[in-house]
Amino acid sequence: MLEVLAQKPYSWTLLRDDNEYIFSVAGSGRSFISYEVRLITREIQLYEAYGEEILDDLARQVAQSPGMFKSRMIENFEQDERVSEAYALWHKQKATN
Repeated sequence: MLEVLAQKPYSWTLLRDDNEYIFSVAGSGRSFISYEVRLITREIQLYEAYGEEILDDLARQVAQSPGMFKSRMIENFEQDERVSEAYALWHKQKATN
């Protein structure tokens, strides 16, 4: 099941699909673009140890140098219908808290 774990609006979203972590980063520039990257074990460990602060740094790295993450990028991620369902559930949960 795809679920949103954390989000910094207009910057990044962290999702989990079973035991795979997916990091969605808003790109910089004139048009809206996002980069979806599979996190590696070390990045997951850093997130678990230091929290969202580490994700801010990672988001900057991805937005500034997306080519460095090309081998881990997920193509057409937004076309997966589970993505919109995960975001809808996240927003619903946030509204009730």
